[in-house]
Amino acid sequence: MKKLSLLFLMFTLIFSSNAQSDATSKSILKKTSKVYKSMKTIEAKFSLITMSAQRKPIVNSGNLWLKGTSFKLELGDQEIICDGKSIWTYSSTTEEVTLESYSKRTNQMSPEEMFSFYENGFKSLYEGKRTDGGATYELIKLVPKKNRAKYSFINVEINPTNNYIHKVIQHMKNGMDIVIEINELKKNSAVSSNMFKWDSVTHPGVELVDLR
Repeated sequence: MKKLSLLFLMFTLIFSSNAQSDATSKSILKKTSKVYKSMKTIEAKFSLITMSAQRKPIVNSGNLWLKGTSFKLELGDQEIICDGKSIWTYSSTTEEVTLESYSKRTNQMSPEEMFSFYENGFKSLYEGKRTDGGATYELIKLVPKKNRAKYSFINVEINPTNNYIHKVIQHMKNGMDIVIEINELKKNSAVSSNMFKWDSVTHPGVELVDLR
């Protein structure tokens, strides 16, 4: 669960600061929010990178499917599947899947909020443009409003040509950086609702642990 724990840590929303949002950053984030809210489904391929001065970067690849409040997340040997009511967490290493009732915990972002987490809990600051891989992105600094976060601030890179999020960088107070980079995104593709329910037929021999 370590890789998934890092991803969910990236999505935690318990923040702190007295900074004031500026008009430029608010305008950019508003456009980005509008773009993602117009999407009926999202398929995304992403990289999860953890970096610190004490060790080499650790890179993992993941896949995410979103449809309303339903989602499916694949990262390493882990899968998390949620239909908005129940959530299944599967490990191919242990060949075990746990089933729990799903409810978003207060002030914590779940995967379906991956593209909307910046809408609440932050003061935003525009920090200019940044070039990465030959493309130019708008750089926005998100400073938490409350004082219990394990990170100092978050940088978001947004592609100005389509208002898509390119990268989210969480700067931890312990010196570690956690980066999510969106490598590919498809919108409004046909995604079956069956994807968001556990299928025991395609997972023969997997033990189900019901914690509801």
